[in-house]
Amino acid sequence: TLRPYQRPQTIHTAIPGRIEKWYVQEGDFVKKGDTILYLSEIKEDYLDPNLIANTDSQVKAKENAANSYELKAKTLDLQINAIENEKQLKLKQAQNKLEQAHLKVKTETADLEAVKTQLTIAKTQYNRTIALQKEGLKPMTAVEEKRVKWQEMQAKLVTQENKLLSSQNDVLNATMEINRIQVEYNEKIAKANGDKQTALSSKFDTEAQVNKLKNQYTNYQIRSGLYYVTAPQDGYVNRALQSGLGETIKEGTSVVSIMPANFEIAVETYIN
Repeated sequence: TLRPYQRPQTIHTAIPGRIEKWYVQEGDFVKKGDTILYLSEIKEDYLDPNLIANTDSQVKAKENAANSYELKAKTLDLQINAIENEKQLKLKQAQNKLEQAHLKVKTETADLEAVKTQLTIAKTQYNRTIALQKEGLKPMTAVEEKRVKWQEMQAKLVTQENKLLSSQNDVLNATMEINRIQVEYNEKIAKANGDKQTALSSKFDTEAQVNKLKNQYTNYQIRSGLYYVTAPQDGYVNRALQSGLGETIKEGTSVVSIMPANFEIAVETYIN
């Protein structure tokens, strides 16, 4: 016959294994897809009878883990937004407090200038009263009154200076509070961003593991189908190349020879 697929052919095993059962004998007619023999697994990596089901469970578990990491990343996004909003609110409050402190400094400064003016007036009146008392125009009691007034203004000046200093300290404290808030919330945002990146990295790593497990799952399914050696086309089993049960054969080992049932005969002619 001129057609290669119509000539007798040898069937090989795709995987190594142990012969467990024969379904044909020499001379039997088989159709395409009929089982010729069944092999059992001999490699330790595939001996688990629940290998496919266990791998499928691992795939689902990893997919759930990847979804959890994605959910965690989204939650951290919301947390970052909440921290940012809280930061802006805290900064606004601190800035308002700083503005109030600045206004208070202005007020205390104006009050201090007023007290200084009053002190100058009190001192001038005290000196004038002394001069008039020396001339006999003012009694000594008037001098004492002006001196007490002058001393009161001196005490008031000290008090007002302390108030101004306190207000200036409030400005410094408010400024430091703004810096503290910025540092504190920047650290919180940085930490949340770090946690988010860690979650995304874990998600991508888990997705890679999922793809690897899916590939293994598919390979296991395909391998399980290779335990059954089947006929590639209709034909007759004209010779069994392996014999017995329990015999271990390697990958690519010839097991049977089949003669196709349908063929076209050709004539080879030589002409002198």
